[in-house]
Amino acid sequence: MIVNLRVTERLDSCCVHEPNRFFMGVDSAGDMRNRITGGVRMRHKAGKENETQTKHTGRNIVIAVVVVLAAFCAYAAALVHSAMVIKDEVTQSVGVVRDSGIGAALAGSGQDSSMAGMTAIEAVAPQLQQHTTVARGQADGWVWRSASMLPVIGNDFAATRIATDALDTLASDVLPSLTDAANTMQKAGLANADGNLNVKTLTEVSSKISKSNDTLQRQVTALNEAPEPHIAQVRDALTSGKATLDSAASQINGVASTLDSLAALFGHEGTRNYLILSQTNAETQAAGGVVGSVGTLTVNNGTISMGQFYSDSKFDLTAPVTSTDEVDKLYAISRLGVSYGGDIRLASATPNFPAAAQYAKEVWARQSFGSNNIDGVLSFDTVALQSLLGVTGPITLSSGKVTLTAQNTAQYLSNQVYIDITDQNAQDAFFEESAQRIINGMLSGLNAHKALSLVATMPKLTENRHVYMWSFDKSDQKVLKKAGVVGEPGTDAQNPVTGVYVNEMGWTKTDWYMKKSATVSKTADNKDGSSTYHVTYTTTNTMTADQSTKLPAYITGTFPLGMMSDLVKQSGASDEEKAAIHAAMESLSKPGVVGHSIAIAKPVGGSVSNITVTSDSKDQIPALQSDFMKIKAGSTTYYANIACLLSPGATFTVEYDVKTAPHAAQLQLDQTPTNNLAAQVTYTDSGR
Repeated sequence: MIVNLRVTERLDSCCVHEPNRFFMGVDSAGDMRNRITGGVRMRHKAGKENETQTKHTGRNIVIAVVVVLAAFCAYAAALVHSAMVIKDEVTQSVGVVRDSGIGAALAGSGQDSSMAGMTAIEAVAPQLQQHTTVARGQADGWVWRSASMLPVIGNDFAATRIATDALDTLASDVLPSLTDAANTMQKAGLANADGNLNVKTLTEVSSKISKSNDTLQRQVTALNEAPEPHIAQVRDALTSGKATLDSAASQINGVASTLDSLAALFGHEGTRNYLILSQTNAETQAAGGVVGSVGTLTVNNGTISMGQFYSDSKFDLTAPVTSTDEVDKLYAISRLGVSYGGDIRLASATPNFPAAAQYAKEVWARQSFGSNNIDGVLSFDTVALQSLLGVTGPITLSSGKVTLTAQNTAQYLSNQVYIDITDQNAQDAFFEESAQRIINGMLSGLNAHKALSLVATMPKLTENRHVYMWSFDKSDQKVLKKAGVVGEPGTDAQNPVTGVYVNEMGWTKTDWYMKKSATVSKTADNKDGSSTYHVTYTTTNTMTADQSTKLPAYITGTFPLGMMSDLVKQSGASDEEKAAIHAAMESLSKPGVVGHSIAIAKPVGGSVSNITVTSDSKDQIPALQSDFMKIKAGSTTYYANIACLLSPGATFTVEYDVKTAPHAAQLQLDQTPTNNLAAQVTYTDSGR
């Protein structure tokens, strides 16, 4: 309005002063009078016309502005209303998910994770859909879509649309597919009347859930990659929704991955033969624990049958395994340039389970009781066996003296068995029977209740490296890798993973006494888009000096000093290195002294630097403390053979810096599994 008034004033001013300009250009007085008279009349008339036109123009502009303002106000009001509706519905959706027990049902905790858990999900799904459908409808409307095209803040509205789409996919697609799958398993039966696996049902259920899960995971990924909203109200509304979605999506992905894995391994027509490795966490190896017993499992058109299990003592040492050299590279003896040969106990000495599976397959084929007809390899450690007993129920072994439960199995198999049973042959028989009974109990008679309980249990086990699955069939390999159950080091530069892997050097059964923790701290965001982190990995030997003298020697250590000294003498190591290694071996021969050979994995596309080891152990060898080997095994680069020797009560800490690839996600730490279900890792951002 101010602008229009000023324009009108300018026009009026021109009309008033125009005669003076005419006067100054006239020579004749008559002409001057005529022109003045005529000019005044014409100017007067023109002035009125111009004034009228100006008033009309100004009025039109005012009307246009008013209309635009009114439309804008109406749009703003519609947008505000839509935002309030979305915020309210998203908030209520989050509350329904939080209060309903869906998370507990999916995670296999709180309530029964079988049909009762699915029933709870089925009951709450309609209520959740009411909220998510309204929120999605608002975000998909023209008001919200047009707002998403605005500069800068348009991303806020776009992110909200992604969030509401994902929430509605969860409520209207994923959860119904889960409950439908559960009902299908219950009605059709995942197991036939004779207890055999129903292959058709398994593949049908897996396919249905997998499709819904793929959609959800894409939406959640897009939401997490969206820029942070600028508008505080939008940002606050999305925070709880994203947290809920991330949690639910992670749990659902675990369920889908487990079903996909089971379908890949057991959902075939024809025969599949699998090698089963039972790892003993008492003696730690990079992938878990030393392989204590090995058996077979055969699946023939859904019929599952267990073969005999053999303890490691029944295996012959063979010539060096040619299929992979990762075990030799990562096991401590590689420092001497000596191959250990084919030893089934060392199959888990590499954290790369596909390589470990190939190693185990070749060693098995060379045994008198073995064969070369192996289609895949599955591995379970003592923590996994304990969790599986939560699915199958406790078992009492043939001696009648020991009952293994979902509470005592890890401790018993990793420690107590060596105290209660001192005869090694009796120990071997115990491990053979316990592994066979537990695994057979899990896979036989796989009804809907047991299957759903297993599905809820497995994701946490595979995430923390307590269970591995690998197939030598390429199509099955692809499925298992996507499911994240193959136990290989990180291969994606944009999702960086560094690893800390431990191999026992002292032939002890002491890992039950080792307490491990780690911290990953972000220290800098670099100009090239990469990030720098500081990793700290700490191990404490909680065994007391008194325990080191009273516990059985099989626990505290039986290091073969004489044999290993001969190998050192024969090696091509320098005299200085031989002296350091010999000093380390003398320490390892002391009861209760634990030796760890540590390997650090470099993330793909990143780098590792500033590796340091500190220890208060009186048995630590300084010459070996900073000495390590750079090893390339497969697609992974390791800094290996970092030697740490722990006296009873002592602590050592390994620290190093990691730089990721540009624009990569948060660095994750992978590590040798512990005797706990989940490893103790703390993530911090000290750069803020």
